[in-house]
Amino acid sequence: MDNSSILARLEDQKLALAEAEKELQKARADTALERAKKSLEAVRRRIDRDKARIEADIPESLRPRREHQEKQLALEKAEAALEKAVRAMNLLEKSAGNQARIAELKRDKALRDVDRAEASLRALTLTAPADGLVIIGLDRQFGRQWQEGDSAYPGQVLAEIPDLSEMEVEAWLSDVDYGQVRAGMATRCRQDSDPGRVFEGRITQVGTVASGRDAFSGRRFFPVRVALTGGDPETMRPGMSVQVEVVRGRWDGALLVPRVFLDPGGPGSSLVLPGGRTVKVDIAGCNAVECALREDPPEGTLQGSVP
Repeated sequence: MDNSSILARLEDQKLALAEAEKELQKARADTALERAKKSLEAVRRRIDRDKARIEADIPESLRPRREHQEKQLALEKAEAALEKAVRAMNLLEKSAGNQARIAELKRDKALRDVDRAEASLRALTLTAPADGLVIIGLDRQFGRQWQEGDSAYPGQVLAEIPDLSEMEVEAWLSDVDYGQVRAGMATRCRQDSDPGRVFEGRITQVGTVASGRDAFSGRRFFPVRVALTGGDPETMRPGMSVQVEVVRGRWDGALLVPRVFLDPGGPGSSLVLPGGRTVKVDIAGCNAVECALREDPPEGTLQGSVP
């Protein structure tokens, strides 16, 4: 998923968050320093006020009147200075609290921006819910797998993790053979990559509507689904091609005869023996190249077994 623009913004947002953190720490440090200064000034003014009060509490009869008045004036000045120091400390608490709050709001906004960007990155990262094989989806517009730089839209499948414990084959049945294959028939499947191995299966569904496999083919095919009863997840992968043989019947111990030696002319079927002689035969079934006979093998032929 394209996250380049988010990554670019994320770097700037992280820098802004770092700056906001520094400003908040500086505001807190400045506030603590100013608070200490104002508090010390208030303590000093309180000490001065207490001293002035002690001096002012001495009875007027024990000192000259002028000196007594000066001590009273000094007490008033000390109390005014203390009150001023207390007001300055209270004002500092309010202004410093506002500055710290502004710095915290700025830091919180920068943190939210970073969190949103990281959440967007996580949303653009595909995480597999389990181990397995990943299949890249198809871009239906171009008929190929998704590639870097493609634009996707909501609802489109980008990737899948198939469950290889159960496999099925999507096969195609020529319209000329329709009606001869039905659900429930046994099949034998051979991979094109390993034709020596045979995997048993069974037809689960035969489509009812034929269609062309591409726009340039005039042939029509019916979709057929085959459930494999013994797939091999180590060698079989989704998208591999296989050849499906439908087992319509089986005759053990029957004579196999090449179809080229059968004469379909006239009533029944005739087998052409060496020398040109023909005998009537009862055919049990045929595949593309051979037929199985029900009767005992005539002289000059070979026995065998064929499904």
